[in-house]
Amino acid sequence: MNNIRFDAPGIHPCVILGAGTAGHAAAVWLDSYKVPFVWIAGGEVGGMLRRVYNKLVNVPGQNFAHGPALSEGLEQQIEASKFDPPRALSIEKITREQEHFTLHAEGGESLKARVVILATGTEYRTLDIPGASQSELVYNEDSAIISYSASRDGERLAGKEVAVIGGGDAAFENALILAKHACKVHLLLRSLPSARRAFVGKVKETKGVTIHPVPTTVRRVEQKSPETLRLHLAHGEGAPDSTLDVGGMVIRIGVAPTCPRLAFDIERDASGYIHVDAEQSTSTPRLLAAGDVTSHKLRAIVCAASQGATAALTAAELLGAFRFDEDEI
Repeated sequence: MNNIRFDAPGIHPCVILGAGTAGHAAAVWLDSYKVPFVWIAGGEVGGMLRRVYNKLVNVPGQNFAHGPALSEGLEQQIEASKFDPPRALSIEKITREQEHFTLHAEGGESLKARVVILATGTEYRTLDIPGASQSELVYNEDSAIISYSASRDGERLAGKEVAVIGGGDAAFENALILAKHACKVHLLLRSLPSARRAFVGKVKETKGVTIHPVPTTVRRVEQKSPETLRLHLAHGEGAPDSTLDVGGMVIRIGVAPTCPRLAFDIERDASGYIHVDAEQSTSTPRLLAAGDVTSHKLRAIVCAASQGATAALTAAELLGAFRFDEDEI
């Protein structure tokens, strides 16, 4: 683009990291501003949307069946566009020079960029205890599973005894979904629930769901048989430990921000989310962030799209897309 003032050899004007809603919006808007960019994603288009299986009813003008359906819509828009789709590349570390960033990829490849937009999103928090990984289980068609979505795996768990771990909206909502599949549900909370009162009240009224005494903490998961998991539980000071045998476990203990290792300081909140201003700028000049990786009140599709678009505008301004020479007027 003629108005882009930064054209150093070997350095890209802008690199977008992440192919979820925020990254997609950033790409669409950068393209509209005629700003050259490289788009990189460590996974599929849609990001965490690929793991959201509940109906999306809060997207204005749209009613997607689930996250994968929205992801397919993003892919179709990319295919119809004139810009390149995201390149599959795992960025492990970002370093900063005076005038550019270097993105270090797995395998030794590196890219340099004047401006970087972090739209790397979040990932599900896992139980960091022995046995709490699907990869540790013996698998067959009827085996016990460790899931992160009752919407996705509800039919597989139908009629079974299932433990749901967590105390937020997602945990209580997953308990309700499993109850509709005729599961006997055990809701295990480490502390008082943070879920909305409406969810808590509905769960209390739902037949087949038991809220165990608080606190109930899973200390270890043992595969008693291919079809059964034995959860080793602790119940707080002075209370005896116990075990619970279930045919599956759904872990909903929240999400955590994910991004490459940054070899420089950047302001974050106590949970690791990146602080940004109204222009999506971080505390590091020319490093922008958008979507769920940022510290803000509501993590939603509409918010991610808005932030991605704002980050694109800020990047375009930083790169001189709206500056003109006298002879251009």
